[in-house]
Amino acid sequence: ANGTKSYEATVKVYAANTSGTADTSKTVATKMVQVNLTGLTDNINTTTTVSASELTNAKVPGPFTAGVNQVIPFEAFGGDGMLTRLLLNSASKAPWSDNGTAKNAALPPISGLESGKYFYEVDLAGTNGATGQNLLDLLRANGTKSYEATVKVYAANTSGTA
Repeated sequence: ANGTKSYEATVKVYAANTSGTADTSKTVATKMVQVNLTGLTDNINTTTTVSASELTNAKVPGPFTAGVNQVIPFEAFGGDGMLTRLLLNSASKAPWSDNGTAKNAALPPISGLESGKYFYEVDLAGTNGATGQNLLDLLRANGTKSYEATVKVYAANTSGTA
């Protein structure tokens, strides 16, 4: 809704707890950054329609649910057969193959993106973080429904992960 806009953000690095997940009560480092949304927001539709056939034909394992409620490399955002491909403006005229079987080229959300430097996830509201087969089953069970999604982009850390 805000279109082209810059934001100030704080990047926080947390220590891991004993289970290997982030302990948000232990901040190791913080850094203020400027986030410029011009490239990304210009290339992502504000509304996307997924056809019943795309949902019916999707398989797990397969690319359809990749990046939805899970963090994966940003360069995979518009991969063939992925739900996230359908979010892009460029998808309207691009070839699609169910489950990526045709191996059509990925559609980059931002041109010139350096591989391995960024990660993303699309948080799909109302899915309680479901992934893989659980997400696909939920989407199918809900039938015709509108969802709100938040696209999150993360920078790689020194180990090359999000």
